[in-house]
Amino acid sequence: KDLIDAMVRRRHRDGRSLVVSLRIAVIRDGSGVIAGFITCSNDITQRKLAEDALVRAHAELEQRIEERTRDLWQTNARLQEEIAERLRAEAELRASRERLDHLLLRSPGVLYSSGVGNFRSTFVSQNAASVFGYPAREFLDHPAFRLDHVHPDDRPRVQAFPGQVSREGQHTADYRFLH
Repeated sequence: KDLIDAMVRRRHRDGRSLVVSLRIAVIRDGSGVIAGFITCSNDITQRKLAEDALVRAHAELEQRIEERTRDLWQTNARLQEEIAERLRAEAELRASRERLDHLLLRSPGVLYSSGVGNFRSTFVSQNAASVFGYPAREFLDHPAFRLDHVHPDDRPRVQAFPGQVSREGQHTADYRFLH
């Protein structure tokens, strides 16, 4: 209780502000009455400036961390929404694809598409095996598969399809397919 620590602001004779640390010790006589004081003062201006700068930097860092954390939470929430939307879209696409596959498999005819000017298949419905006797994959994996399996007597007429389609916009014909 007889030792007092204090920090005070003072003005130097040149006008600049100083922060001074004071340590005051109370001196008592034999009967316990205060007889005087011993004071020690130190200029702690630079230390106090450094401490204040550290406190400000810490506060700024805390604020940036809070802002960044808030940004990350918002970004995470948006990503979770996007993931949920993508999962919904994938489920809808899967269901749509299943309906299409169901329709194509029960169709009495084989649906297919091919490149312009050639007979390379770009799509063949899965019921190709039940109609033609060959799996759809054969048509897709081998560019000349379909034309090679057209009956030789019908081949010249089938090879004329692309020209007729480009002139007329459509073409319908019957041809024989070899099993």
